[in-house]
Amino acid sequence: MGVMRFRFCGVLAYEREIMAAAPETQPSLLVRIRDEHDDESWSRFVDIYTPAIYAFLQQQGLQDADAADLAQDVMASVARAIKSFDYQPGHGRFRGWLFTLVQNRLRNFRRTAARHPVATGDSRATRKLQEQSDQDQLLQAWDRQYEQRLFAAAAQRVQPAVSANTWQAFWSTLVEGQSAPIVAERLSMSAAAVRLAKARVLARIKREVEYLEGDSA
Repeated sequence: MGVMRFRFCGVLAYEREIMAAAPETQPSLLVRIRDEHDDESWSRFVDIYTPAIYAFLQQQGLQDADAADLAQDVMASVARAIKSFDYQPGHGRFRGWLFTLVQNRLRNFRRTAARHPVATGDSRATRKLQEQSDQDQLLQAWDRQYEQRLFAAAAQRVQPAVSANTWQAFWSTLVEGQSAPIVAERLSMSAAAVRLAKARVLARIKREVEYLEGDSA
């Protein structure tokens, strides 16, 4: 369904349409993974964030194996350091904290590649690594991967919890950009019902993102 290609910033553009949502009572995923015995939460965390890190590193010119290795290294660093992370819901700090871990691994890799260019196995990859030095570009690329993966994970969790028509109304209008009347005719719904379905699904996705990231979406 192309979730990974959809930018979460598109969701933010529609935030004015989100109905007020009841606050989540469960601890966020970032709180739960501090419990070293909560294997289920850690597995979910890894499943969500590892692909974002891997995709980001690939975009920076790393080959598959190198990107996979560095992503695993970052996850290991998170496991060691998460208990000391200063958790402050609503401050957006986790994204930057995780980016710092990823950036440190990437910087070390680049230094090694500069000393041993043959290690990458691809001179084009080496050149790309040397060119990708702008901090703003790095941060923008990180934000895109981070937000896309978070949206994808949230959407995949919400979709089974709503009816097929409700999901299609949401997906067709928000993601595919179709008008509410056109979608309403196809789904045998009123245009108002389509807009309401979109707002409801969007609200559920927003709450799920807040749970995953521990911050306001």
